[in-house]
Amino acid sequence: DGMEEQKGWSDLGLGWDIFGKPTYDDSKVKSGKYSLKIHNPTDSELTLHSDHWIPIDNPHGASYTFSGWVYSDGPSSQIFLFMNSETETGYYTLVADKYTEVTHQWVYLERTVYVPAHIKKLNIRVDNNGGGNVWFDDIRIRKTSNPKTDLRQLDVSYDLFKKPISITETGVEKVAFSYTSDHFRNVLYYGGLENPEQQPFRKDYAADGAVEITTNQQTGQSTFVFFVGGDAYTAPVVFKDYGTTSEYLYLHRDYQGTIVAISDQSGNFVEKRLFDPWGKLIKVQDEQNHNLAGLTLLDRGYTGHEHIQGIGIINMNGRIYDPKLHRFLSPDNYVQDPYNTQNYNRYGYCWNNPLKYTDPSGEFIFTALACIIPGGQVFLPWAIGADIGMWSGGSIANGTTNPFKWNYSSGKTWSYMTAGAVVGGLSGGTGSAIAGSGIPMANTAAIASASLINSLGTHIYTGGQSPVSISFGVASYDFTNGTLGYLGKKGNSFIENLGYGFGALANLADINQIINSTHSELYTDDTDFISHSAIRDKNTKDILMSYGPNDTKVPRTRLGFALKLRKSTSDYILHDNTPLTVDITVNKYSVNLVRWLGKILPYQGATINCVNMSSLSLWLNGIPNIGIHPYLLHATTWAYSVGIRPDLFTYYFNQ
Repeated sequence: DGMEEQKGWSDLGLGWDIFGKPTYDDSKVKSGKYSLKIHNPTDSELTLHSDHWIPIDNPHGASYTFSGWVYSDGPSSQIFLFMNSETETGYYTLVADKYTEVTHQWVYLERTVYVPAHIKKLNIRVDNNGGGNVWFDDIRIRKTSNPKTDLRQLDVSYDLFKKPISITETGVEKVAFSYTSDHFRNVLYYGGLENPEQQPFRKDYAADGAVEITTNQQTGQSTFVFFVGGDAYTAPVVFKDYGTTSEYLYLHRDYQGTIVAISDQSGNFVEKRLFDPWGKLIKVQDEQNHNLAGLTLLDRGYTGHEHIQGIGIINMNGRIYDPKLHRFLSPDNYVQDPYNTQNYNRYGYCWNNPLKYTDPSGEFIFTALACIIPGGQVFLPWAIGADIGMWSGGSIANGTTNPFKWNYSSGKTWSYMTAGAVVGGLSGGTGSAIAGSGIPMANTAAIASASLINSLGTHIYTGGQSPVSISFGVASYDFTNGTLGYLGKKGNSFIENLGYGFGALANLADINQIINSTHSELYTDDTDFISHSAIRDKNTKDILMSYGPNDTKVPRTRLGFALKLRKSTSDYILHDNTPLTVDITVNKYSVNLVRWLGKILPYQGATINCVNMSSLSLWLNGIPNIGIHPYLLHATTWAYSVGIRPDLFTYYFNQ
């Protein structure tokens, strides 16, 4: 930085009044013998530049970090990174800065910025913003990522619930996420290529979305962001606390909630942003119309979502979105409108119409709230019912199931959505409570009660537009029209038969719980990725179904298939002493039927294995599941156990 040599700082020969005279002082230093001192007797800024422009030549953009220690006896201090293109004839092409108003102590300033490929020279400027002395020491610029390759290489890892846990762009940056037990994102690590705990920055999120805390893990300094009057998507004001100083920032949004400008308490615009229709950041400027390298005051931008600028993606809560590809990195969980072909591209963003639609979360709102509230699983059936009821009410009000085509300026839309959410939540919660009561035929009684509450409530808030009916699972009765509906009835649509089919599973579960029922548990071995699925008695730990090879030899395989069929057993030894378990109730007769199949079916590995035999046992007991892998079987059975049950809500398909 030139302090020890007592040279290297000047006005670059520009001769402007804003430039001071360099003084190399040994009375106040952070390290070494000398620091750079700027004495400023005026109220305006005085500044100095490094004499050296650092040449760079990256074929693609890369990250650089500039930093330094500052000590002030009164004025605010500031460090700038100046960036010039090869043909720049003015003062600069781009600029980024870091400042502090802390006085009478050494403060470490650091900032990492993305430097585009057309930038070929870098330079540091230090500022004393008036009325005293500022000392600077250990000023540095360092490259903190390698340039991007010609072919962008993005490596994304997900958990079982399709939540991203790490995203790495080769040679650029690695970001990592952690989640609560309710699958709510609570920590983000970013800023480098290190493992999470060694990353330069850590960001913590409050469960209610009202507070975000960013910590520099190298200096320990934290910045708090409080969203005032809403959350990141609705708040008009942000209170930002830097630890020693704080400020209010006023957010200016467009019709989609995108933060296009930020102003201070005096009404001055301190940051202006421009995005393309797909969310790509085109330009950022400060209050003096200087071009900035990226979002600086707040990393919330396009439709209010969080920009992870190091790797150029947008975190949309439920999923990760790439504004350059115009695509999500994981599929949508919901097909909102089966009659719109755009909806079947489950990676597409807003049906490829970003100027008209937004994707606020990627998840249903009430269900998401139930997931993020500690202990909220108890409320999941109420939340799911409220979500479906809200959608049902909006569909009735607008005559279409497509929420993107609803008239949100209409009071009818909002009143029907609100009433539908109330009725749906009440019916879903009631149905779940009855299903878990343990009374005989509890599931059938739950469907009957929930469907009657839902149809009566809908009949009332729509002014009689919908009939009053009751569902019994495999069948239903329409009181208004005096008609009986059932599985397989001539004229049924696929959706109606699907609803009756899931209802029949609930009836089957009731019958099985009366006949030879056993309190059991689904067993999932979590010692490795391959895992093992089994069903065993909850009390005695006796094996009810554990399908596998009846010898210990490892077969030769090709693409997951055994080259030679092997004899099987339904009493395969369980090895994990602390497995993942889900409590279930099964009929031993139906499980014994699958055990009998296990005696005659050879063990294949890929096609006939532990997971699909356990899955079949659960289906025969009326428990819907996905038996592709033990972990997926565990997840879907767990969802069933906490009330995420399609059979309890399928009356919507028949009413």
